[in-house]
Parts: sequence; C-alpha cells; structure tokens
Amino acid sequence: MTGHPMAPERHEAGPGSSPRRREAGGPTPDLDPASTLASFARELTAAGGIVHGPASSDEAVAAALRILGEASSKRVMAWAEDQIAVRGLGEALRREGYMIGEAELPREPEPRRVLLRALGEAAVGLTGADGGVADTGSLALSSGPGRPRLAWLLPPVHVAFLSVTALYPDMASFFSRHPQKPLGSANLVFVTGPSCTGDIELILTRGVHGPKQLHVVLLR
Repeated sequence: MTGHPMAPERHEAGPGSSPRRREAGGPTPDLDPASTLASFARELTAAGGIVHGPASSDEAVAAALRILGEASSKRVMAWAEDQIAVRGLGEALRREGYMIGEAELPREPEPRRVLLRALGEAAVGLTGADGGVADTGSLALSSGPGRPRLAWLLPPVHVAFLSVTALYPDMASFFSRHPQKPLGSANLVFVTGPSCTGDIELILTRGVHGPKQLHVVLLR
C-alpha cells in the first residue's frame, strides 16, 4: 500500500499514523454517525480541504458545477460514471459543455505523450472514494478499471464524492470493513487534504506534487 511517486506528501498516511491516536496510547473510541461525520469534516478542514454537504444527488451535481465554474478550463478528468455513482452528474457535465477526458494511459510511448498533453489541460478531476477516515480527515482512494489515479493526481482541483455511510472512525475500522481492499486494488492510498510539501526552504507550499484544492462532496 503505497502512494503514487508524484504525490508522496499527500499520500503518506498509514495505519495508526494519526498523532492524536498515538498520544492517547490506544484506539479511537467508537463514534456515532453524527460524531463521525463532524470529526471527518473538522479534520479535513484543518488539513486544508473543503467540505460540501451532506447533499442529495441534485445538490451534489450543483456543487460540482459551481466548483467547475470557477476553473479555467472546460476539460475535466473523471472516473467512470458508475464509479462515482452520482445520479445525473455525467449528463449535467455534457449539457454544460464540459469535455470528459479519458485518463487511462496507453502503453505505447507516442500515444501516451499525446494523451498526457491533452490531460494536462484538465482543470478539475472528479472521483468517488472508498471511504473517509474521521480521526484524520483522510480519503481512501483505490485505482483500477474506470478509476484512474491521474484523476486525483494531475488536475489542480480534485473533487471527490463520498457517501456518509462510508465514513469510519479510524483507519483500523476501515480495514476491518474492507480487509481485502489492499489486495484487490491496483493502488490504494489515503489522501489527507490538498498536496503540501515543506521541502523547499521549509516553506509550506501547496500543489507541488498534486492538486492545490481538495473538495469533498458528502452524499446523504
């Protein structure tokens, strides 16, 4: 379970890595759904992410269009529609004139270069998520067919749609519910906020290894 080399700072969260849990010296207590939701939103906001909702499908589509409206391009990179599972999202994007780019890279060098140049014009990446970890505000993202990693790594803005039923108190709870997830995915990472690094003169900089903005649209 490793992050993509393009975004090490953004994807380094691992089991038991939460400072809050280490200081407490024990596991995070079970939380009720409302407390889990509040904790996730609080921690994600503290990490620099932006939380929307909980929202209905129509409200989630409206939120996505607002975010896209602030972007500089009509080109979008996205997971397959059935992997995001927000009713009406694809139809709304096409109606508003957004071009949804194919993010599955071919193996042949020249077609790969051509596609990467085109994908570089995408201002926003749209994905679903496998879960949310409340005690760190992290998103669990796995790649595979219809779920390209580039959609959450390459565009400067990442919008992830996450059901509130997929929120877990901590990482141990996530893996307890999904014990086979690391084995059944091409890549599994935990994203905590937008891309950040302090490697350059110890100055915190966003967007060096990945998106500058992370929006999470919670679905009720």
